[in-house]
Amino acid sequence: MLQSPLALTANTAAGTLTGMLKILNRKAPGTSGGVADGLLTYLRMGKEEAGLGEGWHEPERHDGTWGYRWMKGHARLRLRNDGWEQQRALHVLAGHPFAAERWPVLQVFINGELIGLKGVRPHYMGLSFPLPPTPGPVIDVLLLLDKTFASQLTGDPRELGAQIREVGILSPLSPSHPVLLEVETTKLCNIVPPCVHCFPKVLGEGPEAGQHIRSEIVDKVLPLFKAADTVSLHGVGEPLTNPRIRELVEAIDHDDTYLSLCSNGILLNERNARFLVEQRVKQINISLDAATPETYKKIRRGDLTKILANIKRLARIKEELGSREPTITISMVLMRENASEAVRFVELAKEIGAQTARFSRLNPIDPSYPDDYTVEHSGFSFHYKEQMLPDNKQHYDICLSAARQRAAELGVFFSLSYQELT
Repeated sequence: MLQSPLALTANTAAGTLTGMLKILNRKAPGTSGGVADGLLTYLRMGKEEAGLGEGWHEPERHDGTWGYRWMKGHARLRLRNDGWEQQRALHVLAGHPFAAERWPVLQVFINGELIGLKGVRPHYMGLSFPLPPTPGPVIDVLLLLDKTFASQLTGDPRELGAQIREVGILSPLSPSHPVLLEVETTKLCNIVPPCVHCFPKVLGEGPEAGQHIRSEIVDKVLPLFKAADTVSLHGVGEPLTNPRIRELVEAIDHDDTYLSLCSNGILLNERNARFLVEQRVKQINISLDAATPETYKKIRRGDLTKILANIKRLARIKEELGSREPTITISMVLMRENASEAVRFVELAKEIGAQTARFSRLNPIDPSYPDDYTVEHSGFSFHYKEQMLPDNKQHYDICLSAARQRAAELGVFFSLSYQELT
């Protein structure tokens, strides 16, 4: 049976460790002197790309964890054809950021023959196409889309079809190694009481409340850090509160591993900001959920001006050290209370030195909470169900469309999360 991407989760009394393990076939190029020399069985855009043909734009990287290439209406590549007699599949990791548009349909041809077609969803998804027995040292792959996106929507004059992160052959005998390792570092949050849209129980109950991931789990996972392509340090709490966060960051081989970090920005003082830049952390995602101090106070209960000063400090240190890393993303969970600030949020990203403005929706209400779950503070009542946007989709789409347009004008990357794009 063909192996698919696996999720490995270890629950602990003080947090959850999640590692995404994808079964990849990345055998080194052979030395037979044949036509397959130099080709690979699996390509990762921006990193391992031998065999790319026509139809590709230059590699890019944004606030996601992998690099990608935009393909045009059609794109070609060649793969090394090892083990063609086995049960195998062609795997394409693809997506596009334009939720309002009909999904493009991807057709895959192998050596001129159509082997399948599937829709490319807005969020990244692995598409698998069973490979027929294909003798010979090389496979010629043609990816063909039934549509490309207009520049009026994208703000980009290029022919854009789909974002491709990986293309390659999977087989039951492919060796595995960590492609994405996600570590939930803590359940301790330094926003007390928590943000109005945070369900208190996610921070833990009883002995789990406000705890960091256990040290024995950290000790077990540290050896994997140098083997992983991507490591994401996050948490339902604030990762920078974990006393071992520096050890985790320092365990990364920053030449080969893409490290991303989530934060609320409160602890981005001079010492921590300089450490993250000097360690070449690739990306930091800072949750703001507002573009004005008044809205920030309602949602996150704090002082937005202090957080913005911390982000500006991080941008200043990057410039001082001549570093482009980490790329800075500011995030907004859209709700009725802040949707009208989407355009201003994009403008704020530009002003404080952030490269990306990221938007997502509220999660569905936790079934263990009452349907009328409400949080009240400082004269503000946050009715969770009423704050969700699907019931007012037209207003929501107008806000996002205007924010996307403003981002294109300012050169800010506009990102929509998985929840938003489904």
